[in-house]
Order: sequence, then C-alpha cells, then structure tokens
Amino acid sequence: MPRKTYTGKTVTIPNIKQGWHIEEEHPFVKACADALASLGEPVGYGYWNFGTDLALLCGKHKIPAVGYSPMQELYCHRPVDRIRTDFMDRAVIGNVAVFQHLAKLPKKEFRLP
Repeated sequence: MPRKTYTGKTVTIPNIKQGWHIEEEHPFVKACADALASLGEPVGYGYWNFGTDLALLCGKHKIPAVGYSPMQELYCHRPVDRIRTDFMDRAVIGNVAVFQHLAKLPKKEFRLP
C-alpha cells in the first residue's frame, strides 16, 4: 500500500501490525509495574487503541515492551497531538525508575516466548 511520508516521499510498504500479548506476571512487565508503583504512579493493564511500532518489536522480534507514556490516549498519534507538561515531568521520573528496575533483570527476561 503506498504511503506518503511527512516529507512528501511516497513509499510502498506492507501494513502489517502483528498482535502480541505479554502476561502481567512476566518479569519484564512486573519490573515496570513495580517501578511505577514505587513512585505512587497508577499501573494499568490493557491495550492502546492506536497503532505503534511495538507490533514489530514485540510481535515479530519477541522483545518485551510496555506502553508507558505521559500522552493522553485521546490525543496520541492524531492531528490534535498534544501533551500536558505536568504529565511529562512525571513520566521522566517514571522512565528513570523503570530503567533502574529493568537494569536488575537477567538478560533472558528481555525475550518473549
């Protein structure tokens, strides 16, 4: 399917978004959730109602990832894209905590079955 990039270049690429699911008890997910919970940040489980490149990372390459963002889903990847700066401040701290928790995991936990 031809797609036009923001620069005006047209490219033909397959539009495949392979689904994936990571169990809440997966050590990668638990580390992320524990990191955010340690800061008092809310932890939720579900799916995003928009496309991301995580389908390639998780679905095809079997590398775990979680969706953690300061973006409100209503505004994400849309012409009305915007973000609250107070959410950004919290997300910076949250991402540092997630990184610190993930750094303690053994390498084998960075693969999906």
